[in-house]
Amino acid sequence: MTKYLTSIPQIVQMMDFLSEISTLYEVEPGPEFRLIASNSKARLLGAAPSTFYGQLMSDFLPKDFYRNTLLPIVTQVITSKQSFRGKHITPYPGGVQLMDCLVTPVIENDKCTHIWVITKHQRTDEDLESLSFTDELTKVSNRRFILERLSKSFKRYIEQEIEFSIMLIDLDNFKTINDTKGHQFGDNLLKNIARRMSSCIRDSDLIGRLGGDEFVILAEGQGSQTIVFDIAQRLLEKTREPFNIEGSNLSITLSIGIAHSGAHPSTESMLADADNAMYKAKLLGVIGMW
Repeated sequence: MTKYLTSIPQIVQMMDFLSEISTLYEVEPGPEFRLIASNSKARLLGAAPSTFYGQLMSDFLPKDFYRNTLLPIVTQVITSKQSFRGKHITPYPGGVQLMDCLVTPVIENDKCTHIWVITKHQRTDEDLESLSFTDELTKVSNRRFILERLSKSFKRYIEQEIEFSIMLIDLDNFKTINDTKGHQFGDNLLKNIARRMSSCIRDSDLIGRLGGDEFVILAEGQGSQTIVFDIAQRLLEKTREPFNIEGSNLSITLSIGIAHSGAHPSTESMLADADNAMYKAKLLGVIGMW
């Protein structure tokens, strides 16, 4: 009987990932994910990696990270028989750390017999800052960063009369798509939408995800109202092309609302009016701006 990783790229990925600062856990599938071996504890204590056979993987990792992040990933890897790699911000005593994680299955007779879990701890300030302002799913700016930039833009408008405009975008019938096609399908659609939106804006513009299927685009400078109108037209043109998600072609429509700095006393007022405009467009069943 031969044991193997699911693909050659996974082997290459693992070899690239392993280093002196990484931790390798070899884990048996099961409700508690008990260790077969751990190279980090072995290095620390000068013992054989197999010394730790039978101990719980959860005892070796921060509890929140294990329960909320790693456990769902390992479960997904066992089910799909495909590896996973990603970065996560993890609470630690005295602050946070950036944890780079690779989880890959080892297959025997078409069954996952054990899993290799490799983690690297990083404290890269640049990476942590990037993750704290980036939406993890779509890789555009997150709600926190968008609201901070919007506040700064409004301050510049008050003090220097630098105008700006915002555009709120909502995917029509996204909940139905999510419920019928599944959350993984919906997530892949959001990623594709974010990429197309990013191709429609200028380098100086900002795109972000406020949450769910709601996105925002911010444009600053003279003529910003015309600029966001033009962006909206390009975006509507782009989304007329079907999306290929998991082998299925899907056509979607958008509802869009625009607000301009000159007509609002606050950022909250701008967001509220853009939101109202977007939902008026949605209720009337049209693709457009108000």
